[in-house]
Amino acid sequence: MKKHIDKRLVSIKTGNVDVSNVDTSIKKALCFFSPPSFIQLVPLSLVVSETQLQFALSQSLSAFESGENFSSNLSLEFLSRLLGTKQIGNAISSASLVNGENNVAVVIYCDSVEEISSALDFLKEEFSFCEQQALFEKALQKNFKKIQKFFDISDNELSALNSEKFVALEKAVLERVALVSL
Repeated sequence: MKKHIDKRLVSIKTGNVDVSNVDTSIKKALCFFSPPSFIQLVPLSLVVSETQLQFALSQSLSAFESGENFSSNLSLEFLSRLLGTKQIGNAISSASLVNGENNVAVVIYCDSVEEISSALDFLKEEFSFCEQQALFEKALQKNFKKIQKFFDISDNELSALNSEKFVALEKAVLERVALVSL
């Protein structure tokens, strides 16, 4: 999916990456673009939906516009807000990939369709990225309890939302993302 946000484009994909050396590979991804553009790889075990990714990016851009950002790096601001924390170190360690195969959401924030294409080519070359549609739903079913625990969402909170359990979890996670702004 490509969408204009703040006169730039964002592309969100899901798929698998194969990481041979986490530290080296992630550094290459982080350095692929000059800020504020970025590529962010997020384990799907911490993401409920594309909406969560879009909302975290929107919150990050708003924070930069208003001067309320707590990181000088948009990519790190995004990751922290996505995971509902102002502690950048916690966000980085929580979202770290492992050597081997990882199911991920890929967020590319840049200036043009050509840059998105170039970033996807880089991901295919560096990480053997293989896009898979509809991976959010599969990952959410598999990681429901992990996400619930990570965001500290109780069963009582989910039942109070009077929604189907996956919708309730998404609502609760989006609330955690929003609360970072307070």
